[in-house]
Amino acid sequence: MKYKIVARKNPQQQGDPAKYYANAGNVGKMTIRTLAREISGRSSLTKEASNKQKLVHLDSNN
Repeated sequence: MKYKIVARKNPQQQGDPAKYYANAGNVGKMTIRTLAREISGRSSLTKEASNKQKLVHLDSNN
């Protein structure tokens, strides 16, 4: 995962120094099948089909 360090100030406390946070970067598009494969490789749920069904279900709820 790629990320950038970003300085952010608290809008309620303008005089305070900025704090630094990691901001995730976009590395391109990925299909649900590819995402399911990657999750399967790192998960105790090793069946790609099971992970794909869960991802499709999550996507349909949004």
